[in-house]
Amino acid sequence: MTRSKQKPKAFCCECGDPIYANVDPSRDVVCAKCTNKKVNTLIVLEKKMKTDFKDTKDFNEKVGMFDVENKRKHHAGTQLRKIRKAKGFSQKIMALELGCSERHLKRMESGVLPLNKAVLKLFSLQG
Repeated sequence: MTRSKQKPKAFCCECGDPIYANVDPSRDVVCAKCTNKKVNTLIVLEKKMKTDFKDTKDFNEKVGMFDVENKRKHHAGTQLRKIRKAKGFSQKIMALELGCSERHLKRMESGVLPLNKAVLKLFSLQG
């Protein structure tokens, strides 16, 4: 029986491609193509982070720390801080301008809280 006429056993949970191998369709199944992409991504991460992942726990710990560092550099709160500093405002003055507390502004800048509507409006004016 050719594959075109063969009924798939399951579908890849990543890309949706049919999987014809003998797999358990009640569980999430990943095709070989998606598995290879994940492995290649891990190899790139190992090189970028200059480390070797020993197991899943080690991977989660190291990638978690790496993600935190990258999020600090690139989250929207960092952009808010740059705008505030470019305007020469202190956090207290900026908080008054945005109509929020200084503590709330600090938490938005650090990425702990999402940006409020006033901040989003400020970004649209900057754009």
